[in-house]
Amino acid sequence: MAKFKDTPTIRALAGRLNISPSTVSLALNGRRPTGFVSASTRQQVWRAAEEMGYPIAKLRSRRPLLERVGIFARTHNTVYAASLLELCRVLNERGVEVVIHSVATERESVGAARDLAGRHEVDGAVFVGSRHSADEVLSADLLESLPSVYVGEVHEGAGVWQVRPDNEGGGRAVGQHLLSLGHKNIAALFPPSAQYVARPRLHGLRAVLEENGLSLPNENILVIDPFSQQNFDAIITRFMTRNRALPDTERVSALFCYNDWNAAKALRALRRIGVQVPDELSLVGFDNAEFTLLLDPEITTVEQPFALMGAMTADLLLEQTEKRLSGDTAAPRVITAPCTLVVRNSVTRTA
Repeated sequence: MAKFKDTPTIRALAGRLNISPSTVSLALNGRRPTGFVSASTRQQVWRAAEEMGYPIAKLRSRRPLLERVGIFARTHNTVYAASLLELCRVLNERGVEVVIHSVATERESVGAARDLAGRHEVDGAVFVGSRHSADEVLSADLLESLPSVYVGEVHEGAGVWQVRPDNEGGGRAVGQHLLSLGHKNIAALFPPSAQYVARPRLHGLRAVLEENGLSLPNENILVIDPFSQQNFDAIITRFMTRNRALPDTERVSALFCYNDWNAAKALRALRRIGVQVPDELSLVGFDNAEFTLLLDPEITTVEQPFALMGAMTADLLLEQTEKRLSGDTAAPRVITAPCTLVVRNSVTRTA
């Protein structure tokens, strides 16, 4: 190690590395307002600081802090409301200022985050809601420079820090519950626009059925428009007309819906054509939305731990920030939060 008579200055470090003093300061301290530097630059600065005898022990003992985090969520995405509230509470307790940015689409949130980070108005980001394509995730250069966490499902290979519910485990819990009550012919109702969330839920249900020598045939997967009650009515009517024409041993006895909102619409459509739930058809939702307690019958559903996911997201964002400041280039972490079956009155035992 090279020896220096006096403690080297940030300017001396900058001169050795041929970078600006502000970049050196940021790499050592990780403080705003200039944003974060890349992991490779940070490693170069810390290596040079050690070689030149800079007092980095004090820096290592200092807990790095984010100062302002941007939270980006779709205007009408109320599912993650509890996650959002808990996330804000935990960050505020840690002394982090929160800026909530409402967007119309996930793609819009990427542009908004890029603009705010470019103006040094945020030094961390949380994206609430599932992402279905690469253009709904930050570009590689911004992922490297801006600590960020995604809440919900993200397309495979995105390489992001993520907190997600155990959608597959939720689907398995539904399958196990229905099988325990004698249901063997089961249908599922899902919107095509939510494939990254729907796929693991369906996979969990299908896996349980196959483990028990049963199947979920494609004709039992009903594809619906979640925004049209008229579409629900038409699809449910066709489905029940076909179902009632089948022999008792082949008739579908339970319907697993993508979420509670879809379950409520299905319940309304079934009631319009005289189908009794759960006597003729059992019904299961997902999310454990509060309004399910107001329906008749109350909907059996799967609870996502939204508040827990909010706290996990805050912890993961702070952990990521610390790793970046210490030069740790470990792969992004993905945390899967467990889901719980909530049994109510919309499912009954088959005859």
